Amino acid sequence: MKFKNVLFSFKGRIPRLTFILYGLGTFILFFILVILAPPLIIARTKPETLNQFRIFIIPIILGQMIVWIWIHLCLCFKRFQDCGKSGWISIVPTILGVVPYVLLWVVTTTNIDDPQNPFPMITGISILTACVVLSLVYLYLAQTKGTNGPNQFGPSPE
Repeated sequence: MKFKNVLFSFKGRIPRLTFILYGLGTFILFFILVILAPPLIIARTKPETLNQFRIFIIPIILGQMIVWIWIHLCLCFKRFQDCGKSGWISIVPTILGVVPYVLLWVVTTTNIDDPQNPFPMITGISILTACVVLSLVYLYLAQTKGTNGPNQFGPSPE
């Protein structure tokens, strides 16, 4: 299967090794571009230009997150299909992975110092829950052997 089809298409099946390698590769790239780079750039930005920088960087980060979510969805979708299950199951871990980011945004836009504000605790719990559930889903997809030969989702990927 071609690189473009592995990352951006919902058709077909992918074996375990492809899922692991592409998943780790895209995660490392996402981690560098979305998690590490913005704080490093912000730290070097002058305080008077920080608001202008935020207006510029937030759409870029959101765009990168949307692309990564799409890639994650495609990889999980095809891996579930290789296991003989509906690819639509991958929607659940994807939503669980997105919820903490939405809550994190809510936390950063509210008064964190207010002891009555429940969002910091809710965000922490949702991040922990998402990490546990996503880890279990990834472990399942990485260790479960696909169906032998063709199945209803296409020919064997190996």
